[in-house]
Amino acid sequence: MISSWNVGPWNVQILPDTDTFEGPIPPPGTHTGNIIAAADSTPPHAAGGFAITSQEIAAVRTADCLPLVVASDTQGVIVHISRKSLVNTILEHIAEHVPATEARYAWLGPHICGNHFGFEYEGDEIIQFANMFPEATKKEGGTTYLSLRAATTQWLEQYSNNLEVVIDTKICTYESEMPSWRRWREIHGDVRPFPQFISILQTAQRTHV
Repeated sequence: MISSWNVGPWNVQILPDTDTFEGPIPPPGTHTGNIIAAADSTPPHAAGGFAITSQEIAAVRTADCLPLVVASDTQGVIVHISRKSLVNTILEHIAEHVPATEARYAWLGPHICGNHFGFEYEGDEIIQFANMFPEATKKEGGTTYLSLRAATTQWLEQYSNNLEVVIDTKICTYESEMPSWRRWREIHGDVRPFPQFISILQTAQRTHV
C-alpha cells in the first residue's frame, strides 16, 4: 500500500497497479463520462467510475489523471477525472448517484498539476475543455496548460454547499515518486504498459489491505 486516507466514514487506499484487486475497476485508458453502479458492472468494467454502497468496494486506475471521490453517509462514487472524461461530462453524472443535498465528503487524489499538464496543439478536446473550464486553462508561450484540480474544485463548489470533509492531497504525480505517464514518456518514450496506481474506495470499517 502506498497511502491511505479516512474521509468521514469512508476510506481511500492507493496501491501499485501490480497489486491484485478483484473488485470493479475500469480497464486502462478508460476516459468515458459514464458512472455505473458497482453491483451492476460486468467485465471489462468500461466506465469512467463506479457508484457503491457502504457494503461495496470499487476502484479506478490512474497515472496522471485525477481520482475523485464524492460521497454521502451511505453512497459513494469514485471516478477517473481526465481532460477527456471532463469533456464527456463525467462530473454531471455524479449527482445521479450522490445527490448534492446528501453529499458530505470529497477526496481529490494525486494527479499531474496544471504546471506540467501542457499541450502544444489545440485539438477539439483542448478547445472544449477551455470553453467548459476557462478558469482551469491558461496559455503561455504557445502551450495550453490544463488544471484537472481547478476544474474539479470549481465544479465541487457549484455542486454542493454541504461538503463537511474535503481532502485535497495536492500531490503532483509528475513532481513526486508516484507513477506519472508524462514523466515515464520523457524517459522511456511511448512504451506501454506503463506504471499506474489504483485508488480504492470502501468504508473505513472495511479495508482492502
